[in-house]
Amino acid sequence: MSPEDAADAYIAAFDAVGDPAEVRRIVARGFTSDAEIIGTQTGAGDTARGQAEIAEWILRRGQGIRLNLRTSPVDAHHGWLRFEWRFETASGGSGDGVDVGHQADDGRLDLLIAFSPLHLPRL
Repeated sequence: MSPEDAADAYIAAFDAVGDPAEVRRIVARGFTSDAEIIGTQTGAGDTARGQAEIAEWILRRGQGIRLNLRTSPVDAHHGWLRFEWRFETASGGSGDGVDVGHQADDGRLDLLIAFSPLHLPRL
């Protein structure tokens, strides 16, 4: 899996929040079984480990978001990747962020650090 495919799988999981089975399928395709997400939105404890927890983390955090997209090329080297993204809410709010991830040997993400906007809009 290319760095772009790995980043886009993560974004696609958020876009599929209305279909939990699809989120789980995308997470299985884009993350290793022992992957970890470290979130920055709620501070300590905003983490998920393993595909099932990651899918639930995305389903929980994606509520109220109507559009989520990658807004930059993926900067990748030595197994690490970085990309920028933007989301919009149904109420017209938006936010931008930068995420950093690490790819396993098969290209799937085994670590993602999600840097959310410092000031989140109302959903």
